[in-house]
Amino acid sequence: MRDKKRVVQPTARSHNEFVKPLAPPDLWEQLDKLVPNRVASPPENSFTVEEFSKRKGLSDSHARKVVNDLCRKGHVCRVKFGGKFYYTVANANL
Repeated sequence: MRDKKRVVQPTARSHNEFVKPLAPPDLWEQLDKLVPNRVASPPENSFTVEEFSKRKGLSDSHARKVVNDLCRKGHVCRVKFGGKFYYTVANANL
């Protein structure tokens, strides 16, 4: 025979038991000092599959196959940046 599940009743808490700490007045100035003031950007001389497909007049799926084939052969390097893949030419002597 199964035991009945024991029900635990929540206890009453004081409304000021959990007080959120206040942020210092110069919080944003402190954060600005910690974080370098630079904006990240994709690698120079890089392209996406979408750009490649538009330039070559291919469908996105066919362009992806061509770029992945170039990547496997070592002609193109793939870099992920911001959730998107960018490709750069690895060897200028294609």
